[in-house]
Amino acid sequence: MLADVLISFLTAVACPAGMVSTGEGTCIDILPYPNYPDSLATITVSALPITIDKGSTWDAVSLCKHIGKRTCNLSEWKSACYGTPAMQCNVNKTWRIVDWDLVAKRDSNHLWWLDQRSTADVYPNCIADSGARMMIGNVAEWVRDKGQWVLVGGYWADDPTPTCNNRIVNHSRRWQGYFTGTRCCYD
Repeated sequence: MLADVLISFLTAVACPAGMVSTGEGTCIDILPYPNYPDSLATITVSALPITIDKGSTWDAVSLCKHIGKRTCNLSEWKSACYGTPAMQCNVNKTWRIVDWDLVAKRDSNHLWWLDQRSTADVYPNCIADSGARMMIGNVAEWVRDKGQWVLVGGYWADDPTPTCNNRIVNHSRRWQGYFTGTRCCYD
């Protein structure tokens, strides 16, 4: 027990405003990008840049790089997520019925209607031991894991209940989703 406390103390770092220590010598955003308590997580359509809407990109790597940070790796993300109380987060709701034909057609009205992200103030007790918030059950977040991109944390319609161990590994790094986001890290 004392050894765990000592290791935690030695690996904690002073983080910039809006970030907390992962316990691994790095910092992680308190909230998903854009990291504002009253904002919805930005939907990132892929892990890496793709061209959509006349050349704009909304990918995890570019969003983090734009603000002088980087995407997190799985180990950092899981360390920061530890202790998140699932029942205090955006889980176990009654969800709107998905019309998969409209989703397949990328019907924007249906996709926006399906969107059930929440702002952090709706779930004030969805806080990990690290102080990071909304790590599970809001948007699945892009992270790197041993050279591949995975989505972690689950999202608002995941079943079973999202946890820090949820991982989606069967999507390509250029996969586009309406429930994916990111959280940035800093060295």
